[in-house]
Amino acid sequence: MKRSVVIRGSIVNQIKPFNHIKNCVNSIRSWFEDEIVVATWKEQEPLLSEIAHLVDKIILLEDPGSGPIQNITRQIVSFKAGVEGCSGEEILVTRPDISFAKNVFDFINLYPKNNSEFRFVDNKIVVGNIMTINPDSFEIPNTFRVSDWFHCGKTEDIKKLYSGLDLIRYCDSLKLKNCKTCTEKVWLLSVLSKYFNKVNIFDSSDIDEFAWDTVINNFIVLD
Repeated sequence: MKRSVVIRGSIVNQIKPFNHIKNCVNSIRSWFEDEIVVATWKEQEPLLSEIAHLVDKIILLEDPGSGPIQNITRQIVSFKAGVEGCSGEEILVTRPDISFAKNVFDFINLYPKNNSEFRFVDNKIVVGNIMTINPDSFEIPNTFRVSDWFHCGKTEDIKKLYSGLDLIRYCDSLKLKNCKTCTEKVWLLSVLSKYFNKVNIFDSSDIDEFAWDTVINNFIVLD
């Protein structure tokens, strides 16, 4: 089975001023010999010189801007371009500042048990525990927050994660900014809105009772 790794988004920006992509690529290459694709902005190209020979494809995009909240548009646009530019049947999509000491693909089928409540994938997607929030916690917001640092799964399931991009791009940005929300939640709600009726990216209160179902039926959360 062919597998691909997509490294997406800004290599360096104001929030992340240091270039870690060489460490990221080297850590992946320590256990992975298949296709690596980098999807980033045209102005970031000079930052790729040290890893150009270690990857199979570099996709340079026009920067779409941050979006209605935080950097959500940049995240999903580079995610989509990278996934559509690779050929694997399973894909790991990651930020460029994460090191992977183990083969993440080994965890894809680890916990197959599920029910049908708010399930939109055929096979669960592997994510990290950092920034995945317990729906019973006192965090604000605490529901539908699944880490967006990396995603690993079957290609057809990974593609579903950018199905709500148009909804985010053309939403009422002022209304979204006034909500007590965040990128992780808006991203997941935008996906759910494509598969289930009455999902509101501005207010999840009507479906919060399904927050645990959504996590358990669609994701494997790794520590």
